[in-house]
Parts: sequence; structure tokens; C-alpha cells
Amino acid sequence: MIRTILVDDERPALDELNYLLTQNYKSDIEVIGMADTAQEALSRITKEQPDLVFLDIQMRGFTGLELADLIHNTSLRLKLSSPQPMMNMLLKPLN
Repeated sequence: MIRTILVDDERPALDELNYLLTQNYKSDIEVIGMADTAQEALSRITKEQPDLVFLDIQMRGFTGLELADLIHNTSLRLKLSSPQPMMNMLLKPLN
């Protein structure tokens, strides 16, 4: 089982991702926590030591990228993923 934490400051997106993962990947992924702020996410990640984090890029407080940097500095085995397509993230500053 891949122990996973979901992070998104928009509750509907967090709930939808949780639903999709638990319905479609229940034999592979265990959602061990959800957070709607970067500060809460960092606390949960430090405490739970997940294998995978789904991380929103744009959040209040820390951005997802800043949080990813903090996580990377504390846990080299952790894999990060963003539900937002990478191209959208890269093009957003141009909009």
C-alpha cells in the first residue's frame, strides 16, 4: 500500500481527489490524511511520513512549490505529485 496525503485549499477538489483515489485505487493507495493549508500539510507529513503527497500548487500561505521544497529538505524518499497538469502551471504566469 502506498500511504498518501492529499493537500488542496479547495475542499471540493480535495474531496474529489480522495473519492477518485479510494474508489479506483483502493488496493494500491491508502489515503492517510488530508490537509487544506500548507502548514497543516507540513505537520501531517512530518508526523505520518507518507510515501506520496498529492499537492496543490496554488494555496494560501505557502505555495505548493514552497511546500514541496520544505518537504524535499526533510524527506528524500517522499514522492510528490500535483493534480494540476504541469502545462497549466507553467503557462499560468503568462495569463
